[in-house]
Amino acid sequence: MNKLDAQRQKEIQQAEELLFAGPQALGFAKGLFQGHFVSDWVMPYPRIPADEQTVLDHTLRELRQFLYEHLDAAEIDRRADIPRSVIDGLGRIGVLGMTAPKEYGGRGFSQIANCKVLEEIGRSLTHITQSGFALCCCSEHANKDRSGSRSW
Repeated sequence: MNKLDAQRQKEIQQAEELLFAGPQALGFAKGLFQGHFVSDWVMPYPRIPADEQTVLDHTLRELRQFLYEHLDAAEIDRRADIPRSVIDGLGRIGVLGMTAPKEYGGRGFSQIANCKVLEEIGRSLTHITQSGFALCCCSEHANKDRSGSRSW
């Protein structure tokens, strides 16, 4: 090995020691290159309060089970219609009144928790989230005096 090759090998060894000396963490760009998108690094989700997170986790489990057992996305695509049984089931779970105040029969979820629910539904069927199910109470909810609201 000549002197130039020996020098090159020494430089490579030094570079490797510098680059790979500590614990390796996957950076955002490197992660993208390797096919890993870590959304929390570029658009962190606001934190959900612990008491609401517990209720949300239970709701998401119930929702996943319902969607797995009762939702046939291919059939909905073929018929271009969401069956009434699916709508009624989502209503029983509380999806239709997620952000409505509890005193009016809603779940009282924050918009952040509501987004988590819509994300879960969107994994199974985008038609439902696009049709604005969770927004069904918004006009009444926006009414500041709530004079006409007895129940959601």
